[in-house]
Amino acid sequence: MTSSIRWGLAAGLLLAAGPSWSQTVPARTATLSGTLRDAATGEALVGASVFVKALGLGTSTDENGFYKLQLPPGTHVVTYQILGFEPQQVTLTLSGDLNRSLKLSAQTHQTQEVVVQGLRAEDNVKKPEMGVNRLDMKTVKLMPALLGEVDVVRSIQLLPGVTTVGEGASGFNVRGGGVDQNLVLMDDIPLYNVSHLLGFFSAFNPDAVQDMTLYKGGIPARHGGRLASLLDVKMRDGRTAERLSANGGIGLISSRLAVEAPLIKDRTSLAVSGRRSYGDLFLKLIPEQKDNQAYFYDLNLKLSHRFSARDQLTLTGYRGRDVFNFANVFKNDWGNTGGSLRWTHQFSPKLFGSFSAVAAQYDYGLGVPQGSQAFEWTSKVRNYTGKADFTYQLNPSNTLSAGVAGTRYRFEPATVKPLSTESIFVPLKVATQQAGEYAAYIDNEQTLGPRLQLQYGLRVSVFDFLGSGADISDYVGVTGQRKQPVNTRPAKDGELVKRYANLEPRASLRYTLDLNSSLKASFNRTAQYIHLISNTTAATPLDVWTPSTQNIRPERGNQVALGYFRNFRDNAYEASVEVFGKTMDNQIDYINGANTLLNKDLEGELLYGKGRAYGAEFFLKKNQGKLSGWVSYTLSRSERQIEGINRNDWYPNKYDKTHCLNVVGMYQVAPRLTLSGNFAYGTGVATTFPNARFVYDGLVVPVVSGDARNNYRVPAYHRLDFGATLQNREKPDRRWRSEWVFSVYNVYNRRNAYGIYFRQNEDNPRQTEAVRLSVFGSVIPSVSYNFNF
Repeated sequence: MTSSIRWGLAAGLLLAAGPSWSQTVPARTATLSGTLRDAATGEALVGASVFVKALGLGTSTDENGFYKLQLPPGTHVVTYQILGFEPQQVTLTLSGDLNRSLKLSAQTHQTQEVVVQGLRAEDNVKKPEMGVNRLDMKTVKLMPALLGEVDVVRSIQLLPGVTTVGEGASGFNVRGGGVDQNLVLMDDIPLYNVSHLLGFFSAFNPDAVQDMTLYKGGIPARHGGRLASLLDVKMRDGRTAERLSANGGIGLISSRLAVEAPLIKDRTSLAVSGRRSYGDLFLKLIPEQKDNQAYFYDLNLKLSHRFSARDQLTLTGYRGRDVFNFANVFKNDWGNTGGSLRWTHQFSPKLFGSFSAVAAQYDYGLGVPQGSQAFEWTSKVRNYTGKADFTYQLNPSNTLSAGVAGTRYRFEPATVKPLSTESIFVPLKVATQQAGEYAAYIDNEQTLGPRLQLQYGLRVSVFDFLGSGADISDYVGVTGQRKQPVNTRPAKDGELVKRYANLEPRASLRYTLDLNSSLKASFNRTAQYIHLISNTTAATPLDVWTPSTQNIRPERGNQVALGYFRNFRDNAYEASVEVFGKTMDNQIDYINGANTLLNKDLEGELLYGKGRAYGAEFFLKKNQGKLSGWVSYTLSRSERQIEGINRNDWYPNKYDKTHCLNVVGMYQVAPRLTLSGNFAYGTGVATTFPNARFVYDGLVVPVVSGDARNNYRVPAYHRLDFGATLQNREKPDRRWRSEWVFSVYNVYNRRNAYGIYFRQNEDNPRQTEAVRLSVFGSVIPSVSYNFNF
């Protein structure tokens, strides 16, 4: 470890453990701690309020439903509450530390309004975090759906600072970052591809998801490895308090079923869910298509067991896959598989820890099953992670978090095998790569008086590129052109080839102006050691993941942000304005005509340079009432400067969008009927078009002169969707509940451009013409039926 890292760690530890400056710390305190759970399901209640009104002291529960609050010894009336549940007031006498866990019951009266709410309504003003958006699945399920499929990723694309390069594109882009610069976790399981059906739907079964949090800035120090964002998706725990329950749905594209059951009352729960599309079943009804297959599926499992009030063990498993088979002509499949095992333990009223083991894999395969071109092509990336995280309440004004993590990677870029003796293909294997990533962090949330709160931390990350028994090479040549391998040498299996280390400080500040408004500022430094190699506008399932090597350096980013946050009318409305600026080093781009597939000399096709992104995000949200929803507007730029491209000048990123406007609304017409709608507008993405031409043998050949990159934009994107949710009448003596969901996607029939290509005019070969390619060029109605019992 370098001296700078040692000094950085020492400084972080001294700062975190320094004296509190709060003016409200009592001379003697006792710690009240415990967990809050749903009385009906046994699931942890996240973001519930725990407070003593007489003292003006309070806190909220974390992602495990755990809370801790330091109070002076004596008798206090403690209030426990969260929206949608009956609050409880408990009188407690503290002479020392006390553990008190409760269950809250859902409100029994029939609600007459839609509520868009994840955590405490005032958290957006009172917490120091910035660039964070939360959505629960109750909100997501009310939004209009494409072909009846509720979509997690499509819903977050309606938040400020989040974009996509086009309809049907895989993944999402955050504050000028690429899709590979988003860390997506499902109960700690990393997902390398978050889409089904080539980007039309997300990899998340809505019946298995509890809620999700998107960090666009202010990423907690416990997380790292990506530059742009963290999408943290929490899965449903299952029921521990009641009998078995099930819910599901039948749609035009797919059907789904989720079952939750208490295996041991108040201790052990099981949640199992599955989803499958059935396009291939309809293909079998067509004689000429009966041998074709096109479908996707998801399987989710979560098993939780509470050994005691202090110990819980959770096992999560996931498998998602897409399959496209065209008889004996072509086959293609891809998907994510993973599992996580997590043990949480409360060592004392002040110290809480969790220990996790995670395994994940993303793989794809394609090929031709028969004939002279029969072959099979496979690619995989695997990782195995172990980590430990601790939270310690040093005093009422300082809450420390610290932890360590280690990950081992194995990349298998491509293996090609001929499937018959007459096949024209020969065996080919792009060398396997191995790497290790290690990190340690410390973080402190500190209160400096009634108005000022800080959260600051330091993450230290180290990345080792390891040999795998194959030869490695350096690459030299003219910048902007294909480079050639030199200094080729063997690297033993497990041999350290190249080591990188980075200090990643994180800090955010909240200054309260009054009870309903605050100013916030944040700084984040992040490092990314694995990269998605994709030279297309939209990422595809066949893109290659590669680690940092002796030739590919880690990407690094620095982001600063400033924001104003305000709530109105007793938190019924919340508004915010955030401005941000981000610089990035070692950004990857490609030479013209780069070959990224089956290329053992891929590193010779890559170029490197700088990136920058900056902008302003405006957000207005209505949380309560018959009419709820939000409006978001983002004004931003994302640019790159790569040596050897565009005459070394700055040029727009391929996912740069200057203007993005999103409007989401839900209106409860009656207790059983809710209408919804959303409108999305965005500047067209940057793309490279020919700006010159020459005539050869009577034919017009378009060319790009001057090494221009992303010199034009496709037309602006805009779309309007409508939806309606109609609940069927409930019978008092039956547990069965059901609803119909109707939606109309692309209401006014907009033909948004997915891409533009050029061809010769059929009537005049001496002329070229631009042709717009649209994925959805028509109105798309759908209906689905949902049920639960």
